[in-house]
Amino acid sequence: MTDYKPIQVDKPKLNNLLSDYNRNLIGDKTFENVKTEDIDIGTEMIDQVHDAEKVSTVTIPEDLKQAGYTVTGYSKDGWVMTDMSTLSIADGTNQQSVHDKWVENGAHFKDGIAVMNVNGSDKYLVATTNTYGEVGDLIKVDFENGQSIECVIADEKNPADVNFTKYGHSYDGQTNILEFEVDIPTYNAKGNPTTKSWGLDWDSSSKITQISNMGSVIKK
Repeated sequence: MTDYKPIQVDKPKLNNLLSDYNRNLIGDKTFENVKTEDIDIGTEMIDQVHDAEKVSTVTIPEDLKQAGYTVTGYSKDGWVMTDMSTLSIADGTNQQSVHDKWVENGAHFKDGIAVMNVNGSDKYLVATTNTYGEVGDLIKVDFENGQSIECVIADEKNPADVNFTKYGHSYDGQTNILEFEVDIPTYNAKGNPTTKSWGLDWDSSSKITQISNMGSVIKK
């Protein structure tokens, strides 16, 4: 397994901080229907703002070669490097809004990945390209094997990155579509997210077929 070093960035976004490929089999998780109701963020209730129906759906080309996920360090203090140094998230940004709600919700991690309670269940925090939506949007990620996971976009992959593509970051001709916000001590101890080491709830060897945008959870 290759251990990628943190990259240097000129703004408070750590796109593609760490990356590796991962094709290990993991368990089952099905998508729970989105309903128009309150979001439980732990310390308060805020109005549900995303639509009950899909806002948009992006179909991933069948011939797109996919390879695992990238990760970014996440904590109450902001972005985290592998040496545990931190970088604050810029005030007034959608990234800050998502981060604030995550902290208010208890700053929880599930299997080492940051999660936010929306509609009574945990949604993984991820970074994606703007092809799939804006920071703060709830998305449903469908896999070729029929599994699905729900995520909230917490950051946007940087179009200035040399390996940026419409669908994600490209490495050796293969694309990492999702970038998870993770607990760096877990990463340092276990390496990139896999079933065997992290105990994830879906089969990452199955290709992503489409991503549906369900609307924003931070905008009213």
